[in-house]
Amino acid sequence: MDFSAAATLRSSYGTLKEQGIRLVFVAVADDVKAELDRLEITDLVGKDAFFTSGDELLKAFHEETGGNARA
Repeated sequence: MDFSAAATLRSSYGTLKEQGIRLVFVAVADDVKAELDRLEITDLVGKDAFFTSGDELLKAFHEETGGNARA
């Protein structure tokens, strides 16, 4: 990942946040995660925005919303 990609992610994060949408990542390869850490994207979105699988993400979503929110 290069500086331009990181800038795009930062911009997308800001746009989504303004709309009340949380940016999360699923099944990120270790080398990509290291780049996200290095480029401070992890700090921006939060360490809890990374999930190892879609099932893990859905479980966290249902725990957060009590299962009452629409995906």
